[in-house]
Amino acid sequence: MEAERGGAGTAEAGPGEPPSPAGEGLSEEGRPEGPAASNAETMNRILALVNAGELAEAEAACEEILEENPHDAQILNSLGVVAFRKGEYGRAAECIGKAIVQVTLYSARFHANLAVVW
Repeated sequence: MEAERGGAGTAEAGPGEPPSPAGEGLSEEGRPEGPAASNAETMNRILALVNAGELAEAEAACEEILEENPHDAQILNSLGVVAFRKGEYGRAAECIGKAIVQVTLYSARFHANLAVVW
């Protein structure tokens, strides 16, 4: 999806398009900053899996991280995106809703994603 828009790190979804798990916590140059810097590599890997349509692998990567840190808002949001792409709309809303509860920094993006999946 990023390549279609030409905006590396862009998380914006057009009308009817599934949201992307990437883009939060990036500088204008696309480099991780703030809390996102600690798991930027993991997020990039998950995003690559999602964009490649390897949803089972992306889901497994998210769930593995959530076993150690069940409150990681970015991973919860990403898992919600994966669930949405799999057609699991209720699960998508649940995961993104949990992400929203965890942080306020990213909540605008998560709310936008929740609106898309509902």
